[in-house]
Amino acid sequence: MPSATTTSSAVDEPIDRALHDHVPTLEALLGREDMLGLDVTTVIPELTMVPHAPALAALLPRHEASMAGAHHRARELAATIAGGTTAPAISTAR
Repeated sequence: MPSATTTSSAVDEPIDRALHDHVPTLEALLGREDMLGLDVTTVIPELTMVPHAPALAALLPRHEASMAGAHHRARELAATIAGGTTAPAISTAR
């Protein structure tokens, strides 16, 4: 089951992801066998606040590339689901 989510970080500076990142919780709730037990693949675009913060305009090309990549991966997953096959595992390294 594909899951689309975003991160709240707008820059490369380290942040306390435990306070901002809800992905591990979603993956646990949806994917753990003792919960829903779904096959979860997470697609995470980065720099999602850049278009809304004029001071971050220099990062817009990186935001656009990240969003394009996330949309491409989501379309791949949708095609895989529609075809009834299993999507290959991907890294969600941040």
